[in-house]
Amino acid sequence: MTTMIDRVARALMQNPEAWDGAPEQAKNILRGMARSALYTMREPTEAMTLEGYSDGACERGSTRATWTAMIDAALQEKI
Repeated sequence: MTTMIDRVARALMQNPEAWDGAPEQAKNILRGMARSALYTMREPTEAMTLEGYSDGACERGSTRATWTAMIDAALQEKI
């Protein structure tokens, strides 16, 4: 299974198809960038929170908590 960090790191490459042949050092740099991007996304914007609430998927107070928990899980995945 590919972790979210690796999925984001691969997307950051100019040529994502080259991921498998990339040196491990380059992958680790991209993983660090991916981790930073995910950490930045950890706190949803008010618009994101309202959208999560408006579609009926979550209670008003739990939308933000659910999003944060999901990003936290992605950040804790083993690479």
